[in-house]
Amino acid sequence: MKRRVLSLLLAGVMAASALPGIASAAGLSNFQKSNTYTPGQFADVPAGSWYAAGVQSAYELGLMTGTGANAFDPSGDLTLAETVVLAARIHSIYTGDGASFTGGAAWYQPYVDYAIQNGVIPSGAYSDYSATATRAQFASILAAALPSEALPAINTVTVLPDVDANATYAAAALKLYNAGILTGSDAAGTFNPESSIQRSEVATIVTRMADQSQRKTFTLSAAQTQGPAQQGRSPMRTQADLEGTWSAVYTDGSLYEYTFSGDHFTRVVSHEFSDHTTYSVQDGTYTMTSEPIDGDENVRRLTLDVTYDDITCSTDSGVTNNGSKTFTYTFTTNLTVPEDCFIWAGATFYRAEPTAITEYQTVLANFGGLQDPSDAGYPMYAAFPDIPDFGAIYDLELMPEEDIDWTGEMGLLQDLVESYTEDMTTYSYRAKDVQEQTGSFVPPALDVDFFQEYEEALEACGFKGEFRRNLSGDLQFYYVGYGYLVSYDIIHLDLSYITGSNNYGDDEIVIYIQPD
Repeated sequence: MKRRVLSLLLAGVMAASALPGIASAAGLSNFQKSNTYTPGQFADVPAGSWYAAGVQSAYELGLMTGTGANAFDPSGDLTLAETVVLAARIHSIYTGDGASFTGGAAWYQPYVDYAIQNGVIPSGAYSDYSATATRAQFASILAAALPSEALPAINTVTVLPDVDANATYAAAALKLYNAGILTGSDAAGTFNPESSIQRSEVATIVTRMADQSQRKTFTLSAAQTQGPAQQGRSPMRTQADLEGTWSAVYTDGSLYEYTFSGDHFTRVVSHEFSDHTTYSVQDGTYTMTSEPIDGDENVRRLTLDVTYDDITCSTDSGVTNNGSKTFTYTFTTNLTVPEDCFIWAGATFYRAEPTAITEYQTVLANFGGLQDPSDAGYPMYAAFPDIPDFGAIYDLELMPEEDIDWTGEMGLLQDLVESYTEDMTTYSYRAKDVQEQTGSFVPPALDVDFFQEYEEALEACGFKGEFRRNLSGDLQFYYVGYGYLVSYDIIHLDLSYITGSNNYGDDEIVIYIQPD
């Protein structure tokens, strides 16, 4: 038996450090790419999401990193510590002072000390750096990270609808609006100063801080009622209070819609391009809890635990079911305002007639509806919806169990492997079937790039390649993601001893899947 293991060459680009005692000239030109971002770098940052470009830029510029293996946590709230870390990095890169953020009782302490020493934050301004940062605190800290000459005004914003001109953070917020770094959550520039700010938003904001070409020019409209006035607010205490459709338009032009009906939940994000429209869809069920914030019954936190089918849909390329997933959404609502609304990710959602959802349903119908993965006849996809089905790529059926020959020494080897890998699932295909489907003269076992298409599919779905030690202690290349290890082999049984030639007709392609 000949075992084939394919590997990828992983390379990184390191930023050159400044020589000791030599500081670079101050300026925005100091912000250069120091990290290499690869497709699927973060499994929770879909390539088509509105924040994907910001996450990539923030990572490449060395301003933000992930929160764990293959994760960015785009919907996670930023803490005060993380805010100060960002501000310190931005200030240090801009000034070119070559600061080294090491030491300290807490991981963030060197950054706090640096920020205080350089006037980014006042000494003693914050007592709990693990607390979630409000948007007001975030603006105050970030605005002080760069000098005024690095934040020239390209807009004319004098007032914001929900910001008191005498508030301590007002000047900082206006500076960032006028510099084209903040744009608000609606056409009037609503700031939501007391709400949290999510990492997806922060990635875009810090990219604008570093890259002047990314800053936005705009003109705010007068503040106005953006949803139909209600005869008294819904109390927002039960799922029944969410019944209906809610929508908001984000600053990148994406239309977000949520529809609630009983325990059914549908979320559609619509983004228009020059030649097509894409829809990111979550369709499933949910449960909700509602609790007052800081004891105030009028200011509530709504927590939604959602189980849904993750669907991508495009007017030019059809519909894909990416499998079942779970997520927790946290909304906030203020019951003292006259309109029914809630705030999520800095945007205010009002009751509306469904638009994106109706458009998505039309595209869905045009492409023949959504097919259940198990209906496609691909067992791997049905059992592991997050993992690309090898058989689907080449339109293959699995090898029948009776055709898998594990006799003699091969049988003993298989028994040994299964005793150590009881949680492993294997899928076997005839290599000859693949050769016939592709019309290739070269058997898969002789094609050094044979698994490339499957590797690309894994990476496109958010899997990341890495080396691990296998049972025998050898380095094996695996793809890792969604709590699984995926590997693959071509098993070649050389039976032609008489002629001395290789017989590839009985080669078997095996995909191995096991929990990580």
